[in-house]
Amino acid sequence: RELAVILQNEKKKLVLNDTDLKQLKKLRKSIIKHINKNLDDISSYLSDRENLMVVITSDHGEELMEHRNVDHLSKPYDEIIHVPFAIYTTDGNLQKELREHVNDLVSLVDFSITLAGVLGIRANFGIGINFLRGKRNYVYSEGFRQQNGFRHDPTRQGARNFSVRTLSWKYMMLNGKEMLFDLTNDLQEQNPLVVEESVKKEVKTFINQENRKWLSWKAKCKF
Repeated sequence: RELAVILQNEKKKLVLNDTDLKQLKKLRKSIIKHINKNLDDISSYLSDRENLMVVITSDHGEELMEHRNVDHLSKPYDEIIHVPFAIYTTDGNLQKELREHVNDLVSLVDFSITLAGVLGIRANFGIGINFLRGKRNYVYSEGFRQQNGFRHDPTRQGARNFSVRTLSWKYMMLNGKEMLFDLTNDLQEQNPLVVEESVKKEVKTFINQENRKWLSWKAKCKF
């Protein structure tokens, strides 16, 4: 059964079928197993070090047909924007403090400021927060899709896709279409709900706040 066309041009057409998808999922599990083994080895090797901190994260996830694609396109579904952020440290007090925030919302823009704070560096850069000192109510994710294609547009001139996510809800603008997901009952984001006007108003307020923070930070930067 043909699931998706991965690549198509004048010379060739690459099609994904059920067998391909099963194989890709097996490969993903094998890769995760391999990574876990290497992390265990690294942890054992570094276990006797003092004042040590190892950080593991990623800039994006990977979709395997959860929403009709195999890739990491500019679509703010959780399989693409929900990435690992693991900290291994020999500091017992820091370990305890980190565990208290395991279930909090965190954005990639928070990482540098938080780590700087842990290292005792005064951080007044960026638009993130130190998540050990404050909590987020929302996480904002944004990407731009090429006007005449599906790939990411680094020039930021294409279609703007974004989401505003809480622990329980997610508002999404995808290819010009608004969607709302109840993450408590629909964690896989398969059943979009009608977006009420009150939600649109709240999202607009949040986006305006984010834009002001971005412009303020940009004005302070020297490129």
